[in-house]
Amino acid sequence: SRQPALTISDEQLEQEILYRKMFPKDLYFNYEGMTDDDCRAVLDAFCTFAEHCVQIKYKGTHGPLVLRDAQLDALRDIIKNRKVIILKARQIGFSTLISVFALWCAMAGYDRQIYFLSRGQREARSLLSKARYAYRKMPEWVKSRPASPKLLDRTLERMTFDNDSYIVSAPSADDPIRGETCFLAVVDEWASI
Repeated sequence: SRQPALTISDEQLEQEILYRKMFPKDLYFNYEGMTDDDCRAVLDAFCTFAEHCVQIKYKGTHGPLVLRDAQLDALRDIIKNRKVIILKARQIGFSTLISVFALWCAMAGYDRQIYFLSRGQREARSLLSKARYAYRKMPEWVKSRPASPKLLDRTLERMTFDNDSYIVSAPSADDPIRGETCFLAVVDEWASI
C-alpha cells in the first residue's frame, strides 16, 4: 500500500529552508585549517540566524540584531583564528555580538563547551544574560523544531542544551576552566584580569 503524501504549508517550507541555512548539517567549523569558503559558510549561517531570529535589548526596548561592518570583520577573525584579541570602545555592541555568536555555536553543533570569563561574577552573568535574552526572544518555531537543541536549564551561570553543548559564565579569579577542553572561551575585559 502507498503512503499518503506529506503536505506542508508554504510557511512551513519557508521555515525549513531558513532553518537549514541557519544550521546547515555539513557546516565545517574548526579553528585549524579552515578555508576562506569554510569561514564564509560559517559567517553566512550566523548572519542568517542573527537577521531572522535574534532580538536584543536596546535602551528600554528590544529590536533585531543589525550587524555593522566592524562586527562582521571581527566575526571573520574569530571564525578564522584560534586566538583573537579585540581592542574596542565601550558600549558598541561587541559583548552582545559575542554572546549571540556563542549561543549560535552552542545550538549549531554537538558537544561544544563555551565559557564566558570576566573579572567578577556580575560581569560574567551579564554576558550570559545577553545569550539567554536572545534565546528567550527567538521565534518559537525555531526552538520547537525536533532538530533544534532544547534548553535544559536556565541558571544565572549556565545554559545547557540537549545536544551536549553548554555555555558557562564564571569569574576568572577562580581559574574555572583550568584543565577543561573548550570549543570557545570568551575573556571579557582581559586587560583587567
